[in-house]
Amino acid sequence: GRISTGELAIQHAALFKQAVSKMPSNRHKRAQYRDLTISEILNIDIPESDQLSRATQQKYVTRFGSFLAWLKGYIHRDLDQPLKRAIKLGGNPRDERLKYSNEDLKRLFNSRDYVQGTHDAPYKYWVPLIALYTGARINEICQLMLTGVYQQSELKIWVFDINETNSEHTQKSLKRPYHSRLVPVHKELIRLGFIEFVCELKKQGEIRLFPELPYNGNKNKFANKAMRWFNNTYTNALNCNIQTPKTSFHSIRHSVLDYLQKIGKINLSEWAELFGQLAAGNEGQRRYAKSHELPEFEQCINKINFNHCLDAQSIRPWTRQEFATEIIVRCS
Repeated sequence: GRISTGELAIQHAALFKQAVSKMPSNRHKRAQYRDLTISEILNIDIPESDQLSRATQQKYVTRFGSFLAWLKGYIHRDLDQPLKRAIKLGGNPRDERLKYSNEDLKRLFNSRDYVQGTHDAPYKYWVPLIALYTGARINEICQLMLTGVYQQSELKIWVFDINETNSEHTQKSLKRPYHSRLVPVHKELIRLGFIEFVCELKKQGEIRLFPELPYNGNKNKFANKAMRWFNNTYTNALNCNIQTPKTSFHSIRHSVLDYLQKIGKINLSEWAELFGQLAAGNEGQRRYAKSHELPEFEQCINKINFNHCLDAQSIRPWTRQEFATEIIVRCS
């Protein structure tokens, strides 16, 4: 209820912790929860798959705990005690989002859209594919500039240049300085016509790789539209129907890293900078591949191969996708 801060007591903090641990995600959008009060929700069993993620629970508890700790100086009571260590993720942060199963990946990349060529926008086709063959994060992909895809002059290796250069004008951003990196373009993306796609956009005078994705400063930045589309499409029973708990777009990245480690026999700690992870002893350092490292990075990236669970050959090249007609006509 609505009570003054002077009336707050330990039991209120304990009740908040209990409510957060049971609260369903998107409860106002789900028919079975939208009309229930919080008290009613606390009295029913909520499946774990419907609950807020552990990361979201931790965020709410941490913020409320910070408020109560600040309030202590005014009401002289230690109200945040029940919240201390209330939600502790523990273990590897990667466990918070699960990888996609082999069946999930097959449903996604051998879906009707990919096999029959019904993608109606470039980002719907390319963003998941780039994630699958680089392990990059969704906003890193969605904010790419065309100048960020180029052929390294000496070695003739095509790369993605993931950076936040000139961010005051481009609005590009990275969560950590060490996320800056060069990632070779996978041979499968080249086979599907990615380089030709980039060249066509450059001919049209475009600046960004996906100009159809607007910037949303309040939520997910350049990735917002792509994330909403992905979540609505690939978890939809009429489409891919991927209902695996704790999976999201970011699960593609986990699938890539897991594959390289288990099947590709790659020691990920030795390739941390290639995947935007923190290399030992380099915290806060801006990392780029040296020229002599690029061939090794290219070999590592080209080890990504999911042919054991999906048919990459059945994916139609971009020129045979629905969205290609408009681009090709504009360029002719």
